[in-house]
Amino acid sequence: MGFLTQMRYRLQQWMYGRNGTDFLSRDLNILALSLMILGSLFRSHIVYWLGLLFFAVAFYRICSRNIAKRSAENSAYLSLRSQFINWFKKIKQKFVSRKYYRFYKCSSCKQKLRVPKGKGKIEITCPKCGLHFIKKT
Repeated sequence: MGFLTQMRYRLQQWMYGRNGTDFLSRDLNILALSLMILGSLFRSHIVYWLGLLFFAVAFYRICSRNIAKRSAENSAYLSLRSQFINWFKKIKQKFVSRKYYRFYKCSSCKQKLRVPKGKGKIEITCPKCGLHFIKKT
């Protein structure tokens, strides 16, 4: 066996039973690398050391043998990440459709309502609570 093949085999044997990389450790590594680069560019020791701290946490997660706990942390992170991404998608969709629609909130149940623009004064009925109100589009 060649040297690199042997080193790869030893690394695989060492990683057996460990958590390995997941989305949280990957994103922590990306954050750590970007903070370390920013810390070097702006000569900020605090930002650089913060990047090193994130890198150490990511390395700890990758090498951890407590797979159940790391999986729970990763699923909680993925849940939080998907909520964050969905929030941005909603804002983007509202921004894209602002040319054709107006958005109102129902005064009783706080439901968000979308009505077409340019129709003048219209009566809007909330589909959730049935409240009627008149607004200008």
